[in-house]
Amino acid sequence: MNSKAEPSMPVVVRFTCSREFAPTIEQAFIGKYRIKPIPSRKPIFARFGEELLLSFVDQWEEGQQHSNPIEESKYVLAWLSLALRARIEYRASKINNVDVDVQQLPKYKDFVSRLEAFPLELDDLYHKLLSLDERLLRQYTRCCLVYQSALSMLEDSPTLTFFLLVVAIECLSNIVVTTGRKSERFIQFIKNHMPAGAETTRGDEALFAHLLGRAYYYRSGFTHGGESIPEACLLADQAGYNYVKHYVEGKEAYSPGLGWLEKVVHTSLIEFLRRQKLVEKPNSDLADLARQTGIIEMKTKRPVQSGRVVTSADVDAQ
Repeated sequence: MNSKAEPSMPVVVRFTCSREFAPTIEQAFIGKYRIKPIPSRKPIFARFGEELLLSFVDQWEEGQQHSNPIEESKYVLAWLSLALRARIEYRASKINNVDVDVQQLPKYKDFVSRLEAFPLELDDLYHKLLSLDERLLRQYTRCCLVYQSALSMLEDSPTLTFFLLVVAIECLSNIVVTTGRKSERFIQFIKNHMPAGAETTRGDEALFAHLLGRAYYYRSGFTHGGESIPEACLLADQAGYNYVKHYVEGKEAYSPGLGWLEKVVHTSLIEFLRRQKLVEKPNSDLADLARQTGIIEMKTKRPVQSGRVVTSADVDAQ
């Protein structure tokens, strides 16, 4: 917003809640905020029970230069998630009856573009995956699960996506790179597995390493303090840049774009697999690894025959 906006603006935010509301619940007032279920309107997403409206007035004070009511509403929804013990997701907003969703995060088109054919190396990469020794195979599948989770929340939770993309590399870097601090191992793993010139900020290796260092720094800020990534990371994506130069408390700073980080992480992980040697392991597949997970040792109440489904009635769980 800018200083030319009206001194007070009505804000309406649509959101979903995983819990259903009794018909007797019509609305609630919490401070300046009004929460009201949308009558007879069930959300498209089956995992959510209700669709609601959060409304308030963004009241400017004398001398105020800007405001961010959308971010304010997200703070309220995050608090409501805790207070109501429910999954709550932001959906859309209007300010002064104007739809402002166009101002939200951009769509990442790389992940929705049409796939014309499966990659030719897909089968080769799969067999190289199975060629990894058991420890590396377990870690690589973990990094794949983390990467998958990161993409699933790319637009709704960019800070979590940023954090998980760094963690996806750490699944391997902390065991493949054997020297240095964790942040240094993270940087070194990527430098070791990035093809020459790929996503390296026009060949500026010093800047490339610096951006990776900032990525790890933002990961640590979230881990230890719940800090969000800088807006500059999202601005870089919106502008189509690899990074944005900005200023924090008067000091020059460089922040990598979330889209840039994803490309670096993806390229590094795929290139790591490409460089593995094919090893013949007869009758080996991911079922072997899967059988090692989801296991818990418990005392049985009665003899259990092999191959039979075990229920809570068969074990001493408490």
